[in-house]
Amino acid sequence: MEIFCPTCREGYRIPTAHVPKTARMVVCNSCGTAWKQFFDKQPKPVSRMSESKVFEIMSVRRPTYSKVVLKILREEAALEAKLRT
Repeated sequence: MEIFCPTCREGYRIPTAHVPKTARMVVCNSCGTAWKQFFDKQPKPVSRMSESKVFEIMSVRRPTYSKVVLKILREEAALEAKLRT
């Protein structure tokens, strides 16, 4: 089964054996949005067509940054990691 974040459209695949029977709160790993996800009683298997759609959606949303911006982000991440230890 596939679910998608309502904010950033990040796709997630859940193996059929692990699909819950009741609604659950789900949090997106990409943007942090939380939403209540409802599941079908009989989950539909993931088809090859939908697999390519998930990849297409995920690849469209990936931003590109200049080398200068990436350097600043890495410096900030390193500083944040240092302050947390």
